Amino acid sequence: MGEDDPDRFLSRLFWSTFYHEHPYRYPVIGYRTLFEELTREDLLDYYHRMYRPNNIILVGVGDFDSQTALAHIKEVFADFERGSLPPVYIPAEPEQLGPRRAEREFEVKQIYLLMA
Repeated sequence: MGEDDPDRFLSRLFWSTFYHEHPYRYPVIGYRTLFEELTREDLLDYYHRMYRPNNIILVGVGDFDSQTALAHIKEVFADFERGSLPPVYIPAEPEQLGPRRAEREFEVKQIYLLMA
């Protein structure tokens, strides 16, 4: 997904080079294989584990009556039960002890360069 777009390709190459352990190394939307292997049961399991009132932030923007909206929200979410959430584990990135560099050839008419 986006492999034919030089900007996206460069961004993904950058993040995967810069981060070796942290989840930032992955594309925000994930990899195509994830979507190809994901089942309906996987999605439902995730939904039931993570979509809890104690893990949801609801934002409303626009021209509406807040009291009416709040009443409707309470009605819609009345049956949602609070639940325990799995702990969030984000691995620490090891100290970078030297420069990192990545180069790829890409059939384009201009040079793309990203430095950090």
